[in-house]
Amino acid sequence: MDYDNIPILLDKYFEGASSLAEEAQLKAFFAQDDISEDLAIYRPLFQWQAKEQEVQLPAAFEANLLSTIEQQQSPGIFKRLLLHPMSRAAAVVFLAVGMWWAYQTDSTTVVADSNTINWAAYEPKTPEEALSITREAMIMISKELNKGTSRVAKEVVKVRQLGRID
Repeated sequence: MDYDNIPILLDKYFEGASSLAEEAQLKAFFAQDDISEDLAIYRPLFQWQAKEQEVQLPAAFEANLLSTIEQQQSPGIFKRLLLHPMSRAAAVVFLAVGMWWAYQTDSTTVVADSNTINWAAYEPKTPEEALSITREAMIMISKELNKGTSRVAKEVVKVRQLGRID
């Protein structure tokens, strides 16, 4: 066997780029008795692979495994509860009471009639009053937007710091 070709084949093997024929050459090379000391460290790997390829499972392994799994499986708690007739009846009663309660709370809510509110009391009387109300509203909106902007800026700084750590 060509000794000069073996280190190249080993490099390809450890990179995962070797073909099956090249791996067979490596296995055949390391099965020999006369190997240089610098390559002898790889011999146990290829001997172990050859030994593991000879291991066979018992003929009834799959059947035994499946029977063991089937024996260990038990129905889940929800499945057991749903199979019990009393739990079904309790679920129906629970749903009926829930629907009745939801209907009762919906029917008792009072919708405010827009005709009862005197909107004229809230309208500004002069253009100056309207301008001051609008300014106050814009200032309030500006403050809230600035709060949001500062929060976003803080989070961006945190994200950038995380990027520097990686």
